[in-house]
Amino acid sequence: MKKMLLICLLISSSVFAEDEKSLIAVNGTVEKSMDPNLAYVMVEVYAKAAQAQAAQALQAKEYIRFKSIVEKNKIKKEDFTSENFSMTPEYFYDQKTQTQKITGYRVSHQIKLTVRKVDDLGSILDQTLSSQKPDVAGISFQSVQWDSDKKSQLESAMLAEAVKAAQQKAEVLANAAGVKIKRIHFMTPSFSGENPVNFGGGMRAKAMMMESAPTQLNGGAIKVRADVQVQFEIQ
Repeated sequence: MKKMLLICLLISSSVFAEDEKSLIAVNGTVEKSMDPNLAYVMVEVYAKAAQAQAAQALQAKEYIRFKSIVEKNKIKKEDFTSENFSMTPEYFYDQKTQTQKITGYRVSHQIKLTVRKVDDLGSILDQTLSSQKPDVAGISFQSVQWDSDKKSQLESAMLAEAVKAAQQKAEVLANAAGVKIKRIHFMTPSFSGENPVNFGGGMRAKAMMMESAPTQLNGGAIKVRADVQVQFEIQ
């Protein structure tokens, strides 16, 4: 029984030793930037009134106006989608009676707009200016996120560059240590980056103050980063 146990232990030790590999672990990183050619715009079409029906009618009028602007700028139906619609009462709290009273209603329609001609975005913003007072009804640009439909192509090219960068690091380490690289043992890629975002309050205010001059929006550069973690077998 003792001999059998000893043989088992020797076999287990031999397998473990054979499974152990000498490795070099490195990372490769590539960072680049690109100009945006897409803008994802969150828009709110809203209206307020003392009566719910009046608020809804006023909001519908603003929505029709906004839709005509979208069609005029040849934005496709699939790039114009409703995200949310709500009607909420507005309250006033009476300190004397310690009760809430409904003072009116606010209707809000949230829309996501994809603009594929980013140079037209400032003009679209200017066209949304309403003759209504901002506290009554209007069209508000809540945020703009800049992107590019060519980003995936850039990421693929950067991934190849990141692998090359990792290989170069591994070769430097192997040469310094007096060993040779056999093959890749493990590799995992990842991507990160930063898409610039503008928020609508400032954009709306700017457009309202500069009605005589066209609004210009600059999204800035999109930052893209590719990383690979690589383990090389060495001998």
